[in-house]
Amino acid sequence: MKIRKAVKKIVALTAGVTMLGATIMGAAAADLASYPEPFVKDGQANAVVVVGEQAATADVVGAIDIAASLQAAAVSETSVSVSGTGVTVTGGKDKEIALGDTLGASFGTLDDNDVSVLKDEKISWNEEDLDVDETVTVSGVKVLTSADDKDFGAEIFLGTNTATGAIEYKYTIDDKDLNTSLVDEDEPLKVDILGRTLEIEKVSSNQITVTTANEYFLNVGDSVTVDGKKVTLVKVGSGATEAVVVDVNGEVKSISGSSSEKVNGIRVQIESTFADDDSSLSSATLKIGDKITDEIKNGDHMELFGEPDSNDAEWDWIIDGSSSNKLVIGATHSLNLNSDTKDVRAIGEPIELPDAYAKVEIASLTAEADKEVTVSFEDGLTVDKDAAGDDIESIDGKPALKFEAANEEDLFEIDANGNPETSEIVYLIANSTSEVVGAFENGDGDIQLFDAGGLFVIANDEMKINVTFNETDDQAAVAMTGFNSLDASSGTISLIANITQQFFGAKEGEEEAGEVSGTVGVVGTTDEDFRTTFGTVIYNVEDGLQSDEFKFAIPSEQVKANVVIVGSEGTVAGGEAGSVTTQSVNAIAVGLGMLDSEFTVGSQNAIVVGGPCANTAAAELLGNPANCVEGFEAGKAMIKLFETDGTTSMLVAGFSAQDTQGATRVVSQYDMYDLSGSEATVVVTSLSDINLE
Repeated sequence: MKIRKAVKKIVALTAGVTMLGATIMGAAAADLASYPEPFVKDGQANAVVVVGEQAATADVVGAIDIAASLQAAAVSETSVSVSGTGVTVTGGKDKEIALGDTLGASFGTLDDNDVSVLKDEKISWNEEDLDVDETVTVSGVKVLTSADDKDFGAEIFLGTNTATGAIEYKYTIDDKDLNTSLVDEDEPLKVDILGRTLEIEKVSSNQITVTTANEYFLNVGDSVTVDGKKVTLVKVGSGATEAVVVDVNGEVKSISGSSSEKVNGIRVQIESTFADDDSSLSSATLKIGDKITDEIKNGDHMELFGEPDSNDAEWDWIIDGSSSNKLVIGATHSLNLNSDTKDVRAIGEPIELPDAYAKVEIASLTAEADKEVTVSFEDGLTVDKDAAGDDIESIDGKPALKFEAANEEDLFEIDANGNPETSEIVYLIANSTSEVVGAFENGDGDIQLFDAGGLFVIANDEMKINVTFNETDDQAAVAMTGFNSLDASSGTISLIANITQQFFGAKEGEEEAGEVSGTVGVVGTTDEDFRTTFGTVIYNVEDGLQSDEFKFAIPSEQVKANVVIVGSEGTVAGGEAGSVTTQSVNAIAVGLGMLDSEFTVGSQNAIVVGGPCANTAAAELLGNPANCVEGFEAGKAMIKLFETDGTTSMLVAGFSAQDTQGATRVVSQYDMYDLSGSEATVVVTSLSDINLE
């Protein structure tokens, strides 16, 4: 369909058309740009679709299209909290890891049963089949929080707790038929390390010699480009000693025997030759590269896999050939990733083995600290009810410490005269300097005392925090216990609050570490958000106290990290905890469609399909013109809004039935057109060529 988005805005009525009982909508009213409003409101259909009793079939088809589009628009959106636990891993393994924990105990040693890219196979060497297996360990990888580095704030990261060996990959040949002393250039050992083939020519206790140059088979006259230089085989010698002549970017040199020669910066070594009397049929297999072989020692940086030859290298070699029947080649992680300056990985950012052979990452969190509580001061508080719910007047205009849950959620559990109650607000009221009473906002909005005993509870599903206070001292610490447990057994924060004088700490206006203390790890001068290892979040303490408030958020369960280890062939699907928006379709009730003979203009919102010749409602909207095609033009249709007695009608009509149907398609596919104003003109060349004028 061809779509042009230039709308003709009509600001005056068509000459000769008199409006009787209906007026075209004014500038202050909703316009076509708001469609499907007002015909769909708050996710519910709010109109009828009217067709003429004698209408053409095309009008009915167009009305059906509009009705279908209204149903598609009749949806309600709801924000739903999701835990983020829906992680699906193929070709790998996943575990829930507590914040602050290392991965080793949960993952152990990973092999081909855990990560599909890892091998357990046999390779051939010296006419023997040797047993090979690959493993990965992640013993030093850790889920980091602000307990590891305060600059992390409330964010969770993946890092390490050791400078070397946090992750280790090992390719192990352990077979009685292996004799490492017999590995040489005539009987090399070919292995696939991290998915890359290496040819080993020599093995010692902590070192291997590998071929780093590629092999090329060339006929005389053939060329190959290596490291940007053109290498041409010029001639193959026919003597007892193998010999060739090569040309490297114009530098010609003869090479013989098994030693390599550097030609114009490129090393060339003969692997084999074939000499024929017809020189054009001669050929050679050559090793060509920057280096022919390389010696790799245990602990060397993995330059062969792109690591720098410096302390910035993330991976070092593991080489262990101390046993003649066993050879271990691998990679060990060599950087301590433990602070915001040392390349820790955020959620979804992996630590990768060389060549991205496998990776470990936090895919998501199992839950989030989603219930917020703010502690602040309030003055002039009056209590309406005692704990039994009876009226009292004895506590009036008093200062208080206020605990308030965000979003009007009833997070607080209290005991009022033996009856358990919940509330979104709790007060600790200083009735005097030696008397502090607890109160809450009850369901009627009254402030009611509760039987404190110096205690109330903050609860979010499974998680509970006990709040204790001194009922005989308005300046004593308020202790909140449960920031690191479900059962309020561990993780205490003590908050010094002078309720009567309305400030935190011992001295007003002074920043003090002691304003906040406890076992969680935050103090009054903590200047970043802080997440405990259980998952609770304490927001910037220092800034909050300067504004006379203390704010935190608690989860409904212990927050853990969904950690995955997956190979290059595997996949990870899933997301973080948070919220998603869902849509619910609100079914439109029977009666959406009406005949013109059943409908009264102004009785309700309506979409009127068809012109005055076929629809009496359309005729009424247009003032019942004597000539029912007055104002219409062949090949065109109108979409026009009218206001009648507080209702809105939209006329969708054309000169012919096809013109009308074309306009209904514009309405049905409104998001594809720039509809605006009170009227639009539709040009209908055909039902596949519909445009706005």
